Amino acid sequence: MLDNLGISHLFKILSAPPPGTREMNRLEPVAGGADKKEVSRTCLEAHRVLMAIDPSNVSKFKDVTRFLEEDLKRMENE
Repeated sequence: MLDNLGISHLFKILSAPPPGTREMNRLEPVAGGADKKEVSRTCLEAHRVLMAIDPSNVSKFKDVTRFLEEDLKRMENE
């Protein structure tokens, strides 16, 4: 996935055995969570960053970013 997004060069990949289930802790959801506008804004920002990091992502995400921009405008005008 990191290679596909053109961002693998930003990470140092290490090999390690998978963690045991005893080492994992269950996280409880945050009460209230994020609203739809906040999620859309965060997704838009993430897609813009991915396009800025690797120009080949522009063709992959231009429609998604356009949809998110329009959706945010609609939500802000409600």
